[in-house]
Amino acid sequence: AKGEYDKALESYEKDLAICLKVHGAEHPSTGTTYNNIGLVYSAKGEYDKALESYEKDLAICLKVHGAEHPSTGATYNNIGGVYLEKGEYNTALENFVMAFCIIINFWDASHPNVNSTFQSIRFCYIESGKLEEEFEEWLKKKMDEYKKGRK
Repeated sequence: AKGEYDKALESYEKDLAICLKVHGAEHPSTGTTYNNIGLVYSAKGEYDKALESYEKDLAICLKVHGAEHPSTGATYNNIGGVYLEKGEYNTALENFVMAFCIIINFWDASHPNVNSTFQSIRFCYIESGKLEEEFEEWLKKKMDEYKKGRK
């Protein structure tokens, strides 16, 4: 929060070394540390490094928690945020929709995380050149596709 990203990364790298030694490569704490490293790289504008860390976290989340867990959804949301920053709206949309489909099952529609992800999807949808008036129907279709793919 102080903008001292290099110090933050140094601390997270130490944390990662401890997590790997104590818990191993597939432990939720290790995933959380990869997520935190991704957050710092994203804040620094080092998007490829952020994505690398988030992808490691996602692999752990999928293996440990499964595809329907809120932590998995949060990681998809973070990945979407990086692609949004990169201006890659279609890839951001894919990740935000995955996040939304997961978290909407855990939190009420009025929850800030649900609303934030919904707004991110809406923004990316419009920025990618799609018609705003078709957004809600498009999102419903994407959510239906997600549900069918999970059965």
